[in-house]
Amino acid sequence: MKTLSKQDILMKETYKRLLIIQVLSSLSTFLGPLIDGIIVSDFLGAEYMAAFGIITPITVFMGAIVNIFNAGSQNVAGKYLGQGRADKLSSLLTCTILWAAVLGAIITTILIGFNEQICVLLGAEGETIKMCSDYVKAFAFGVIPTLLMPSLVGFLQLDNGGKTAVTASTVLTITDIILDLLAVFVFKNGMFGIGLATALSVTIAVLILLSHYLKKNISIVFSFKDSIVKDLKKVIVLGLPAATFLICNAIRISVTNNIILDVSGLDDVAVFSIQNTFRPLALAFSLGAGITTLLVCAVISGEENRKSMENELAYILKLGTKIALCVMLVILLCARIPFATIFCVGMSEAFADTVAMVIRLFALSIPFSMINMI
Repeated sequence: MKTLSKQDILMKETYKRLLIIQVLSSLSTFLGPLIDGIIVSDFLGAEYMAAFGIITPITVFMGAIVNIFNAGSQNVAGKYLGQGRADKLSSLLTCTILWAAVLGAIITTILIGFNEQICVLLGAEGETIKMCSDYVKAFAFGVIPTLLMPSLVGFLQLDNGGKTAVTASTVLTITDIILDLLAVFVFKNGMFGIGLATALSVTIAVLILLSHYLKKNISIVFSFKDSIVKDLKKVIVLGLPAATFLICNAIRISVTNNIILDVSGLDDVAVFSIQNTFRPLALAFSLGAGITTLLVCAVISGEENRKSMENELAYILKLGTKIALCVMLVILLCARIPFATIFCVGMSEAFADTVAMVIRLFALSIPFSMINMI
């Protein structure tokens, strides 16, 4: 039986602890759109769900931008920790959050100023243009906090702020559900109200995360002592590979949406939209595992311990494969009830059966996605 060193055992325990936080972080990126998709499908109908699916590439692209900053900063942080330079984490936090906010402001301006043109480019036509445009305009106000939240969660886990991260994710979920229902049943402002609900809920969640930095005796703080540009290139270079998967996914969704629109129409786009809305719930495990792997391996790389690196990667692959197989099995067994049922309140049985089928087909890809992200 192979004997593990104390360092290997410690790194495995650290990986498990960080993985939970990173899964929550990955979920936070898509949690708002996921809740929106359920509410739209259940209470507004298939046509609105099809419109929601047409603009899904926008939220997926946001996830890609998030991964550049989150994965990149965690990788750089891991290297600093491995080199015994924890004092650099404060300037890295400041660099990551500041530049994510700047890029978020640019994207917000583009989405507000050119929302209709973007929706048409993605395939919206006729009445769906207004549905898509209304959501994009409202969602735009939440772009900055959407880009900030996962990175803030990532740094919180390095500073014993895991409870704050869990609280923020919980508040985001509850607030978004309440505001979505108010938008549909009380204010009756449709897609605009649902998009605004997501923007407000993620903003509240980010304010909760930022409250951590008002505490005394914390190690990582916002600091302008060092250059806020110095680490930016490293963050982008190291984060871009993690974002490539989602960038390609956004392109795939957009192309497939347009093919389905040309071949069969809005109902089938609605089915595909439900699958794409459901995907992040499962892929959060893959994305979380990938980013955690970057952080842990960066720490070991900084220590220049090749044997520990090999042991840790072998452990991560085994653990990741087990998690992926479990997630796949749960989805395969529960695809019709409750997963498809959650999205198909008031829909026909045939529609729900089709949704269950595409969810099962997606489930088969989860183990491969996990291995790819690691």
